[in-house]
Amino acid sequence: ALRNVLEAASQLGYEVDLLTFSVGEAVQLPGLRIFRAGTWLPIREVPIGFSVRKVILDFCLFPAFLDRIRREKYELVYTLEEAAFLVLLLRRWHKLPLIYDMQSSLPEQLKDHPVLGRSGFQRMLKYFERYVFRNAERVVCFAGLQKYVLSIEPAADVREWPFPGEPREIPADNPERLRKELGIDPGSGVVLYTGNFEPYQGVERLLDAALNVVAEVPGTIFVLVGDHSPSRLSLSEAIDRLRKQGALRLIPRQPRSEISRF
Repeated sequence: ALRNVLEAASQLGYEVDLLTFSVGEAVQLPGLRIFRAGTWLPIREVPIGFSVRKVILDFCLFPAFLDRIRREKYELVYTLEEAAFLVLLLRRWHKLPLIYDMQSSLPEQLKDHPVLGRSGFQRMLKYFERYVFRNAERVVCFAGLQKYVLSIEPAADVREWPFPGEPREIPADNPERLRKELGIDPGSGVVLYTGNFEPYQGVERLLDAALNVVAEVPGTIFVLVGDHSPSRLSLSEAIDRLRKQGALRLIPRQPRSEISRF
């Protein structure tokens, strides 16, 4: 999603400085410069969701952001997720307009965390979230989140945007070949999920619902792409029952270029 934003900014003629973590692929776009924080740390991978590694790299962004705004005169700052808190901490001095890209609710993401899911931390996270909604010049969010933002801060300037799938040339026989690879009969209905398997995505709810669907429509196959290794879901009762019925295919995380096959 961020790459789509960078490509759009580049096409519109903006010069963009991207301040990000020390991991990830290089992106080449006209007008784009990438600055990486924490490159001296022995961190080579950051898992999806909350982690100590991500917190450490977030702290590395703070001095790197200070250095950037001292060196350059920016028109605005476009931030993702928790980075908005960092920018607002410095709001009194840098006075830069802030666009907050909200891809999910942080309190909601962390409500099942053994520490950050406790009531005291949840209240603090909700306070900071409301503070961002109130002080950002604009909140842009995925489809479905606008109602949530306005329930927290009715005065927020919020816009939803859906991101379309990227069109790719898919061979005409791809569905048949993929069904054969996964052992799915040509006449079976398929319910497909592609994405991460973090708790806030609700995959467990989908699996519970799948039991009802398979009971009502025998022969339906659920294909879930994005499983971590080792899977958190391996002990799920719903998975065990669906597997016994032959109604489930759990696929490991795939390269981005492969998702369009599914």
